[in-house]
Amino acid sequence: MAKQGAVVQESSINAGDARAAFDKVQARLDALPLDQLLPVRVDILAAAAAAHRVAVRDSAPRRRAAFERLAAAGLFDLGSLDSLADLSLATWHARQQQLSSGVGSSAMLPVNIVDEASALRARMLKVLEYYFGDQPTIGPRLRILRAGTGYQDLANDLRECAELYEEAPVSSVIARDPMHYQAQDPVRARDLAAAILSALGLEGEGETQRLAQSSQRAWSLLARAYDDLRAAGQYVFAGQEDVTTSYPSLVAFVRTPATQRTAHPESDGTVKA
Repeated sequence: MAKQGAVVQESSINAGDARAAFDKVQARLDALPLDQLLPVRVDILAAAAAAHRVAVRDSAPRRRAAFERLAAAGLFDLGSLDSLADLSLATWHARQQQLSSGVGSSAMLPVNIVDEASALRARMLKVLEYYFGDQPTIGPRLRILRAGTGYQDLANDLRECAELYEEAPVSSVIARDPMHYQAQDPVRARDLAAAILSALGLEGEGETQRLAQSSQRAWSLLARAYDDLRAAGQYVFAGQEDVTTSYPSLVAFVRTPATQRTAHPESDGTVKA
C-alpha cells in the first residue's frame, strides 16, 4: 500500500503575527554575519508560508513527541522546530516589507549591460554544465542557476558562477576547455553583477539595501532551520507517510518571474527592471 503523505494543513499568515515574530527574532537577524547569508533563489513568500504550515503541523503534540525522542538521542536540535514558526512568519514579513517599498520597481538598466550579463551567464553555465552537470554536489547548484529569471537573479547567478569558476577542483578542470572558457570571466561577472544590483538599489547604503538585506537574513535563518527539521522529519516518518510530500523542499518554490524587459525601439537604450 502506498504511504500517505501527512497533510500540511492550510494556514493563512496574519500580518500582525508576522510583524510580532519579526520583532521577536530581529536581534538574531541583525547578528547574522554577511558571509553566512544564503542567496535567494526562491519565491520567499511562498516558501515562508509552506515552512509555516509545516511548523504548525509538527508542533502538534503527537508529531512533536517524535522530534523530542530524536533530540533526546542527540540526533536533532529541537530549536530548529521551536524557532521555525517565528522564522517563517518573520521571513514573510521581511519580504512583504521589501516588496511594499517598491525596491527596484523603477530602476532603469542599460540594455548593453543586461545583454552582456545574460550572455556571460550563459557562457559560464555552458562550461560548468559540460564538465560538472552530472556531478552530485555541483550539478544541483547549476540547475538552480539555470532557473533564474529576474535581474536580481541574474546578478546573483553571475556571482555564483564566478565563485564556482574559482573553486580549485572546478578551475583545474574548466581551465583546459578550448572553446568557451575565458580566464577573465569571473572578474567581469562580478563587475556586471555589482552594476545590476546598484541599478536595482540593492548595493550600497540606504533603506532599499536595509530591506533587501533584512529579507535575505531572515531567509537564511529560515532555510537552515527548515532543512534541519526536514531531514529529521523525513527520517522519523519515512515508514509512515510520503515524506517527499509532507516535507517539500523549499527550493521547489522557484523564483518569481521577472518583470518583462521592455525597451521601446526609440528609447535611450535602457530597460525597465
